[in-house]
This record gives sequence, structure tokens and C-alpha cells, in this order.
Amino acid sequence: MTRASSSSSTCSLLNREWDSLLLDVVFEILDKLLEPADHVRFAAVCKRYHSLAKDYNQAKRHTRQLPPMLLILDQQKTTLVSVSEGKIHDNVELPSPPPSTWSCYSCGHRWLATVEECTKEGVTIELQHPFRKSSTSIRLPVLKRISLEKVPTPLRFIDAIFSKNQTYALCHNAEIVSVNLDSNSYNVPEAKLLTRLKLSSRYYGRGYLVESSKGDLLYIERVLATWKIHGFKVHKVAFGDGDGSVIEQLLETRSIGDEALFLDDNHAVSVSVSNFPKCQRNSIYYSSNIYFSSKNGMCTSVFNLEDETITQPYPLKIMQSHPYGLWIMPSFNGLC
Repeated sequence: MTRASSSSSTCSLLNREWDSLLLDVVFEILDKLLEPADHVRFAAVCKRYHSLAKDYNQAKRHTRQLPPMLLILDQQKTTLVSVSEGKIHDNVELPSPPPSTWSCYSCGHRWLATVEECTKEGVTIELQHPFRKSSTSIRLPVLKRISLEKVPTPLRFIDAIFSKNQTYALCHNAEIVSVNLDSNSYNVPEAKLLTRLKLSSRYYGRGYLVESSKGDLLYIERVLATWKIHGFKVHKVAFGDGDGSVIEQLLETRSIGDEALFLDDNHAVSVSVSNFPKCQRNSIYYSSNIYFSSKNGMCTSVFNLEDETITQPYPLKIMQSHPYGLWIMPSFNGLC
């Protein structure tokens, strides 16, 4: 009995050590599989691989960021374009397919927002996570127009971001303000003007606020002329203090290093593409509606910051037969 018990304990210890070693090896392998589809194939081999892939995804989901995929919606089918794979996934069946409507927008963190109703009382918006298996839409309370204290003239916000423990908003007249949502007992937000930007000599198009993967706050200007996109200007926001309450200057730059920016008409995100050779670094991937095509007539293209060229590499050429797409972040969580 003693020998049997000792042998059983030794086998149990060896099994635990083997499981630990196997998990380390699997993590090394899965680290080199950059695309979600490859992880799904790995998990489909057997139950043991499925369990290991699930452990990996749970451990890495907060640190692993993939480049966005272009989501194309129409009445007949859903298409996903992966620039990191260089592939087109046609007739995709999403767990929670979004509505095929022009009022559907990408709003970050893998969520889509659909404007359900717009009245004098306010705007009704529904949120949806198309990659979740058991996703239910979330209807937000009616969004009403709010008044801001300490603002000399009415402001219309076109973008907002929470960065450096501050809420920043970009206004239609190219002003950046910080918004204090808990400023007083009357529940009236206060806005503080931080900087007034000098607009491009050409017609000002659309602005974005986006945080880089290194934590820098960037201001992106889309430059239009005669209703055509002529390019983009990128500014790094330089703060004059540590808490982000004072903007010292805006530094225009033509280099964002190994990052790539992904923009559509409503949202922007910055991703490091150093591990994705099929993505163009130091570039801006953009998709705009048909009213704001680029100067060469393409609504979805890539703008190179260094040489200021606009191209449409494969697989984005599919957009020649589609008017518009939304950039949406794919998710590892729930794939396995």
C-alpha cells in the first residue's frame, strides 16, 4: 500500500509538472499565431487543445490587441476584411449580426452603436457587441442636449476621449476642451478651453482624438478640398503639467513609428502593427462614406504619413464595389 501510494503521488506530481510545461509551450506557440482564426483552428483539434486555448485567451485578453477588421454591411450578407491577414471573409455569420443600416456606427471597445430614434427630446441609441455569442442589445437612456458652464460660446462636440484620467472633447471649430462631469452640485458639466487649433489652409474636414498604444494623446485632422479627402495631419498633444489639465503645444508629426491609425466617420483607434507585417506602419487606414472619397475617388484607402501617398492595397480593393465599411476590433475572448 505504501509503495502504491508513493507511486500514485509521484505520477500525480509528474502530471502536474507536465501540464505546467505543456501550458508554457502552448503559450509560446499561440503567441506566434497572430490571427483569431488560427486560434479557433488550434482549439478545434481536441478537447485538451480547446481547454488550453481558453486558458491562453483568458490570460492574454487584456494585453493582446489586434488590428481592427473592416465590417461591411449590406442586406444580403456580412463581410469582414482583415488587413492583418490580407484576407476577405465573405458571408460571415456573426453571433449577433448588426443591422444593415447607415445609422450604425463603430464606437470603440468592439461595440457598435445604432441610432434608433432622433427627436426634439433627444437621441435613442442601442449598443451591440457582434462578436459575443449571447449578446443582447443595450438601449441607452435618451441622450439629451446638455449645457456647459464656463463656456463663452455654444460648442458642438465631434469627438471625445478619456485619457490621462481626464475627459477631453474636440469641438466642431477645432477647439480642445477638458470636461469636468462632477464639477458642481447642479449636475451641470463644466468645460475648460485648453487650446484653439490652427486649421489647415485647405478646407477643414473632420477631427479625431485618439490615444496611441504608448499613451500619447493624438489629434488627427482630416483635410478636405472640394469634398475630397486630400490627406491627414497628425499632432501630438504636449501637456505642460503632469495631470493633463494644461496643453502646452501641439506638435505636428509625420511619424507614428510602428503604429497604424484606423479611422472611419465616427471613430478612431491606434494599434501597434509591429507583429503584423501585412499592415502598413506609420499609416492611416480610413473608410469614409461616398460623399467624402479621397482625391483619387476611393472611399476606403491607406494614407502614408511619410510620403503622403494614398493607395488601396489588397484586400481593401473589395471596397470598389462597396460604399462604406466600419472598423471594428476583433476579440479573442469567446472565440474558444
